[in-house]
Amino acid sequence: SEKWRSLETGVGGGSIAEWLCQTVGAAGQVVAADLEVKFLKALDCPNLDVWEFNLITDELPEAEFDLVHARSVLIHLPQREEMLRKLAQAIKPGGWLFVEDPHFLIYGIDPSVPTPMREAADNVDKAMLQAIEIIGIDTNLGGRLFGLICSLGFEAVQGRGEVSVYRGGTPVSEMMMLTVERLRTPILGTGLVM
Repeated sequence: SEKWRSLETGVGGGSIAEWLCQTVGAAGQVVAADLEVKFLKALDCPNLDVWEFNLITDELPEAEFDLVHARSVLIHLPQREEMLRKLAQAIKPGGWLFVEDPHFLIYGIDPSVPTPMREAADNVDKAMLQAIEIIGIDTNLGGRLFGLICSLGFEAVQGRGEVSVYRGGTPVSEMMMLTVERLRTPILGTGLVM
């Protein structure tokens, strides 16, 4: 809404922060807070305030924001429930908390893929799920968020799930390939793939 003061945590490339800047208008303000802010230098938004910020160690002002948004942030933090409370405390009375985190419920391989390749891909998926749990990512957080947010005393809590399907050669499949490469050592350590 216009004139809102909004906080975007775990900003990444800044696409949501940029959209928020347009949405709150010239009278509003967006704080973009992340460990790495180099990608935000390209944004040309006069109502954007960039904080180099560590959600775990840095303090957030209390009751300061009309909207707090976090996408794929809490899943990476070992203190995820404590950090959710911290984000909630930064919201003004009557404000909004919008948290998006995945729940790794279903992995599937297109049945038209030849069996040997499908079996190999399935093993990589299983190994990746084990590897990300080993390094501390909560693969079930998305499914628990509704209850966690309800426990914080928010009114009108809503939840929504979504299943995504990706094809090879797309930006999302490229991101998944980079993720697998980043997790190469723990994936190999599961013994499910060679």
